[in-house]
Amino acid sequence: MRSLAEWSIRSAGRLLDHELGPDDVEPPTWAMANLPVDDRAVTMIAAAEATQQWAWEVSRWWAVSGCELLVTPTVPQPAALLSETADDPSDPMRVVRRSARSFPFVAPFNTTGDPAISLPLHQDENNLPVGIQLVAPYPRDDIVLRVAAELERARPWRDRNPPE
Repeated sequence: MRSLAEWSIRSAGRLLDHELGPDDVEPPTWAMANLPVDDRAVTMIAAAEATQQWAWEVSRWWAVSGCELLVTPTVPQPAALLSETADDPSDPMRVVRRSARSFPFVAPFNTTGDPAISLPLHQDENNLPVGIQLVAPYPRDDIVLRVAAELERARPWRDRNPPE
């Protein structure tokens, strides 16, 4: 296999008992699976090294900081319009680039496996939800869930709806 995207497509095809093509997956996934071989190999090795380094640094930070809970924004910008998230056949990587700009606070902890949760604790001027993210060191899901439950009791969001 030459890339994780290619491997994923082939694995899904085996499970479904037929070879998958561009109409079976999202355009960015197909584009990543079909990057030139040399670019994919170098990118995969660099990404694996960066991922391991990041996870190690975050684990070390938790250990030496004495911090039990990290609070961050969920996203650094307002929610995307649907037109900004639609696939563009002329630029299948557009959605990937937009996502990379949208999730700098979420993606790192998807990588480390640290427990995290996003809570819609605020609303912007258009009455759309604005989230905060709580993160705890692995494997302290209990801290994240306990604090999230307290925040939901203090500032419930169940009945808040964006404008129609």
